[in-house]
Amino acid sequence: MDFGVQLHPQFGGTISDEVITDFQLSSAALCEKLGFDSVWVNEHHVAGDVYYPPLTLLSALAATTRKVGLGAYVITPFYRPIELAEQVAAIDQISKGRVIFGPVLGYRKEEFDAYGVPFSERAPRTEEVVKLTKMLWTQPSVTYKGKYFTLNNVASSPKPFQKPHPPVWIGATHDKAIRRAARLGDGWVAHLALTPLQVVAKQVDLYKKTLKSVGKDVEKATVASMVYLSIDGDSTVARHRAETHMAGSIGIYLKWGAEAEPPKIWTDERYVIGNPDECIRRVEAIAKAGVNHSILRVGYRGMAPAEITETIKLFGEKVLPHFRKRKPRG
Repeated sequence: MDFGVQLHPQFGGTISDEVITDFQLSSAALCEKLGFDSVWVNEHHVAGDVYYPPLTLLSALAATTRKVGLGAYVITPFYRPIELAEQVAAIDQISKGRVIFGPVLGYRKEEFDAYGVPFSERAPRTEEVVKLTKMLWTQPSVTYKGKYFTLNNVASSPKPFQKPHPPVWIGATHDKAIRRAARLGDGWVAHLALTPLQVVAKQVDLYKKTLKSVGKDVEKATVASMVYLSIDGDSTVARHRAETHMAGSIGIYLKWGAEAEPPKIWTDERYVIGNPDECIRRVEAIAKAGVNHSILRVGYRGMAPAEITETIKLFGEKVLPHFRKRKPRG
């Protein structure tokens, strides 16, 4: 199992933009020091919280870290292919090949209204943008006429540092979207906060069957997932934080229109909650379901920055080494 950390300071306007900026940079540096495999940024707009443009933030992280992988969830229907191709390739060059590109469809109609993009077009637009972005990365020039974009001998530069291009891990929660992820991408990102663990296990089978049907290597399949974490030396504290802060953040997503049943936080094994030993057992259950890269959500509405920092440190010092013993890095 590999581990990433999502830099997601959902502070609800209680902390200044300057503090949030410094906190995200220092958190990424801490993750790198502790040996996490990746750090992730995500994208939202008109949401009542500070969300930095993901590629702008990723560029800063590329310049301030040296080893850790750099992942970005990008609401792909909002972008032009040439824009994505050039920006992601530039960050891949700055970071010397550490970028993971994470296209997502988006699900908040308010965001689509703000961008002037029809909500009904999100899936086909995403597919066309991802297809064209990969073409621009790998071909000297591209001529293409599609439903949304027409390119006439367009050359994109710089090209990515990674060859043929940065890995493309596509977020998906429904069967049709998971099949799309298998066709278009190099990995799939599930969302355990919104999908029960037993359902994700079945979806892993679907993903791998689809990979096989399109001639891709099933043995090297990347199955990542968002994993919600609440860890403390005292499991009572971890449980309280989960049932207040974590549950509150999940509630926000449900209000925004994310499709999920209201969770039973403490009793549901898809949530990694408790002291380090309890967290190890829950991560092992997630790995057994077929997930091989857990992207940990560590901060929730109402948590102080110091609590989030301690969450990263405690997992990195007490849980991550357990899995490194079983699977040496390298």
